[in-house]
This record gives sequence, structure tokens and C-alpha cells, in this order.
Amino acid sequence: MGILARSKNKSAKEVKGGAGEGGYIAEFVKILTANPAMLRTIIKKNIKVVTNAGGMNPLGCKAAIEAAVAAAGIDPKLIKVGVVLGDDITNRVDEFLAQKKLSPFLLDNIETESISDLEKPNRVMSLNAYFGAQPIAEALAAGANIVVTGRCVDSALAVGPLLYEFNSFLPQSKDSASFLDFLSLSSLAGHILECGCQATGGNFTDWKIPQSCGWENVGFPIVEFSMKQNQNLNDLHFIVTKPEGTGGAVTSRTVSEQILYEISDPENYILPDVICDWSNISVTQHGTNQVCVSGAKGKPPTPYYKCSGTTTDGSLKLVADVVYAGIDAATKAKIVGDTIMRRASAIIAMRGLEGYKETLVEVIGSEHCFGEHADPNVRSRAREVVLRLSVIHNKLEALGIFGKEIAPVALSMAPGAMGSAGGRPNPQPVIKHVSVLIPKSLLDTTVNVGADFKKTITWQNPNYSSVSPVKSIDRSSGGRTEVKRRNQNEETKDVMLIDLCLGRSGDKGDTANIGIIVRESEWYEYLDGVLTAERVREYMKHVIADGGRVVKYKLPGLQAFNFLLTKSLGGGGLSSLRVDRQGKAYAQVLLTMKVPVPKSWNVSPSNGGNPTNNEENSKAKL
Repeated sequence: MGILARSKNKSAKEVKGGAGEGGYIAEFVKILTANPAMLRTIIKKNIKVVTNAGGMNPLGCKAAIEAAVAAAGIDPKLIKVGVVLGDDITNRVDEFLAQKKLSPFLLDNIETESISDLEKPNRVMSLNAYFGAQPIAEALAAGANIVVTGRCVDSALAVGPLLYEFNSFLPQSKDSASFLDFLSLSSLAGHILECGCQATGGNFTDWKIPQSCGWENVGFPIVEFSMKQNQNLNDLHFIVTKPEGTGGAVTSRTVSEQILYEISDPENYILPDVICDWSNISVTQHGTNQVCVSGAKGKPPTPYYKCSGTTTDGSLKLVADVVYAGIDAATKAKIVGDTIMRRASAIIAMRGLEGYKETLVEVIGSEHCFGEHADPNVRSRAREVVLRLSVIHNKLEALGIFGKEIAPVALSMAPGAMGSAGGRPNPQPVIKHVSVLIPKSLLDTTVNVGADFKKTITWQNPNYSSVSPVKSIDRSSGGRTEVKRRNQNEETKDVMLIDLCLGRSGDKGDTANIGIIVRESEWYEYLDGVLTAERVREYMKHVIADGGRVVKYKLPGLQAFNFLLTKSLGGGGLSSLRVDRQGKAYAQVLLTMKVPVPKSWNVSPSNGGNPTNNEENSKAKL
């Protein structure tokens, strides 16, 4: 949203990265309307398209789609475009602050981001509420073929159509347990879909299995969700699959990894429409590339919307890289990096400028991401590395001095410099993410469809979950209880965690999630006692700042754990200087940890998985 906010007031020539000149995702419009035949198929088969590509300007995105449809020679009356409005509250920040209506968003009662950045003048770039599924369902019910939203939770893009499609089958009482369970299961379907091929083998720990099926034509996930009149909603489930003839793989493990992605507390995954409990869900192989998912439970929603904001204090960052080769490449690169930092700092001091706010030297290829767990043999033997240098300052002059110090290293310092991979770097704004809560009662949602339909939706739910405005939700400590190891006197052996578990990681601001799935059910209880929050914090301490915590949650249904690492991403997102500013490799790092297990366990090396040679796993053709 920070990038889209920057683009909102720029001309089309200045906008990069797929952002529309009005702050929406222009690439979506191009993809959707590039082939008139696809638009005619949407009309003929009554296909519904739902997207949050509206970004900071949903109306602009709607207008662009309508213009492209008309330009393709299609009667605009045949494709109605709906839009959901009201999430953008950027211009009301001061109003809500004065009324003390904005509260910090906490994860497990941990304040991960400060509201103070919103309180400082001229800092707010954007603030948007995460809307839910109901407005999307309303737009579809009003006849929209395409629905555009601004900020909404990703799962709502699936829940909205399911609410619309199965409305007549659902309980009339919207706060009944069965309806909330439906919302939770639907949200789980959306969660599995929201990251595309991550559910079909992308980013999968045992990567050789989906790779053997073909990454060139990897298939996107499909959810098959069916209901019948008077169906017992306790029996609800859905099937995850992918198009026939495509690459990748849909297995219980690829789907389970995606379920764990960035969910924080699995017993209380908070969405606008429902609080989801996914701790005891069932994920089973239903057939080749077919996985059945069931068992999600729902609770009433909180009375608050989570809002995602971006702020800036005017600081700028510059990131440069130089490739080094030869003997002692890592050592040379580190010394050169430190030298450049000292030299640039000395020059700006001579110019009367303040020092750099932050500096970072990273040597990629020397196991930099592993901190003290880096293999010293790899580091010493590395013969090709990338030196990555980053600085933050609020003056362009200081950044310009730093940038000019990069090129001369090829002639004035260590041998083997092959030049910068991307040319002279350009300054970028430091954009900080902030999350807050706002009462739902303060925001109305407007749904427009075509030129004639307009409806305002006011959130009404008298049966909210009881929750303080400064807490995400109250919960028991059961999810963090450490189970004591059995058979304390049993002889053990050290085994690398990746041979025992799978893992996936991601970010929420400056907080990282690491989901861990135990490979064998009989290992789960034992590893619950061994893989403690304290052990994980000790192993990952090189990425956790002072005051950061590790919280452990359990998902017995998946034989899994989720670890929440606060203050672990150097600020996170566009404010972080780290090469892994979103924690995408954190699971891979944690999986290198060695843990003691009984010698009697038959543990085989994972080796990235063991693909079979059957027809279904053969390489898909383009």
C-alpha cells in the first residue's frame, strides 16, 4: 500500500512496479482485458472475478476496467463492474486520533508496532481498514461480474463468493455456531488460495517432489466447495486441487504448509467476519492432487477492524551490491564493506552532516542469514559472494556520497570485484508499517455496481467476542504449555530438524511466523517437549532485537507448531535494510537446528524430498 500511495499522485510515466497512475494495480487490468475472448468467456459462462487490485483507488481501477472492456468492442452492459469502498481512512487519521478511536494492534498481548508514528505530523502515507467478505457478496448479489476492492483480507476474495453462492443454504442466524464454522472453513479455503502456487508445491520444504512434476507449468490451486439444501454443516469440507496437466503437486503436506503461513495464533486467527480456530483441522489426501480439508471452527468476530498503515519520516535508504570472486571472497567482501562504511561516514562528517541512521553490511553466499550457526567451512571456502551494503539518511547528499564510494572499490581495494549487479543505486523512501484497531461502528462500507446500484452497509453484530480495544483477543496459555519429555534416561542422538519436520515462514510487520510440521505422528508429543519457545529463541537470537519474544502455539490436527518471533525483521517490510526483511528464509534456517531424539527412531535424511517416477509425478508439458 505504501508503494501504491506513492503512485497515487504520480503520472503514468513515473509509476513503476505495476502500480496504476491512480494507485491501483494496473497489471491486473491489462491481464484481465488483454484477450477479448476471455472477456466473452466471462460473459458466456457467467464467471465471477473478484480482486483487491483496487489498492488505494478502487474507483480508478473500476473505471479502467470499464474503459478497457469498451475498447475491446464489448457492450459494457454485458459486464458489470462492482466496487467496494470505505476502507481508505487516510484523510480521517487526525479525526480518529483526536477522538481516541485508534488503538494498538497486539499479537498475543504483545505490542508489535507503535501507534505513535500516526500521531506525528506529516508522516501518514496511508491507513486502510481490512474489510471482510460481506460487501463482496453484496456486489455479486447485485449482478456484478467483476468486483474490485481496496484493502480487504485476502481470504475474503473467496469467502465473499461462497457467501453469495450458498446464501440460501446457510442458517438465518448469522451468529449461530454452524454459520461461524462455515465462515471459518471458507476463510481457510481463501487462506490456502491467497498465495497461489504456495499451495501446489511452491516454497515447499521437500521441494524436489513438486519440482519433479514441473515448475515450468506449475498449476494454481483450485478449491472445490459444495453444499446441499438442509446439509448438516458439521460435515462441511472442501477439496484442494489444481488443473489437470499442470506442474507442481497438491499433497496433504503442501497444503498443510500453506495453512501454517503467517497465521500467528491458530486458535484465534482474527478476521473481520469471524475468529478462526484452525488448531484441530483435518487435512487428508483424497486422491492424486486432491486434498480434503475439514474441521475449522469459528467464533464471533471482534468489534474492531484491523487497519494497515504506512508512514515515513522523510528518511531515505540506499542499497548497493558488488560481486566478489576468488580465494577468501567472503573475508575480502566483509573488509571492503566495513571500509566503505567508515570512509563514507568520515566524508559526510567532514561535510557537516549527521551520521547515517542505520548501516548494514551483508555478505551473501557466506551463510550470512545463519548468524552464529553459519558453517565456518562454507564461509572460508566461498569463492563467489555478493557484498550488499545498505544505509539510511534523511539527506540526499549523504546518500549520494555513499553511492559514489561503490564503483571505486574495483580499482582501490580487494581483487575480484566484478562490479555492481544493478548499476549505481537510487534512493528509496523508508516506509514503515503500522497496524491499529478501529471500532467497526465508525466505518461504513459502500458497494457500487455498474452505474445504477449503490448500497451502504453498516456493520451490525450485537454478539461480538468480548475483547479489549488494546488486545487482539484473550486466550488461555494452553497453546504455549511445554510438554515434558518422556523417558528422560533414554539414549539420544542429534538429528537435524529438517529430517524430522517441514517448515514455512513469513512476516507480519516486524514479526515473523515460523510454522513447523512434524513428519511422523508418533514424534509429535516428544518434539513438543523438545522444540520449546526458549530453544527456538536461542537458535534464532541473531535476528531478534532487544525486547523481542518467541511465542509457541500448537496445532494438534496438523501435528504442527507455530512460532511467533517479535522484533525479528529489522523493522520489517520497506523499512528494513535486511536482505530477508520478510522472514521468508527463517524456516529454512530453523530447520538446520539439531535436536536430540531417541536413538531408536528411524530417521531418514529429507534431501529435499524423494520424488517418485509415476505418471502423475512426471514432468508436466507446457
